[in-house]
Amino acid sequence: MIRRGEVRAAGTSAVGLRTMLVLSDDQYNTAPYGVVVAVRVSTSEPPGLAPAVRITDGEGVVGWVLPDTLMQVPKKWFKDPLGTVGPETMANIVRTLRIVLDIT
Repeated sequence: MIRRGEVRAAGTSAVGLRTMLVLSDDQYNTAPYGVVVAVRVSTSEPPGLAPAVRITDGEGVVGWVLPDTLMQVPKKWFKDPLGTVGPETMANIVRTLRIVLDIT
C-alpha cells in the first residue's frame, strides 16, 4: 500500500524514474482511482526563490520537496519506499502548498 508521507521512486522506462513524495490521504490512496497525488523530490537545492521544503537525514532520504510540481501519478509506477517524512516536515510541505496554491 502506498502511504501519505512516503518518498518513493516512480516512473517507467519511457518517462524515467523520479523521486516523489506522496501527499494524498491514505483513504484516497487505497481507493480504486489508480493514481495518488505527489510532488517531486530533488537532491539539489532549487535556485532563487523557488518554493521548497528540506527533507533531513533522519527521514530516510535527503533532498528538497518541490511543492510546485504537484501531480497525479499512477500507482503502478511506484517502487518500494525510500523513506518517510515526519509530521513536522509534512506540516511545512502543506504550509508551502497552501502558499503556492493560495489556499487559506
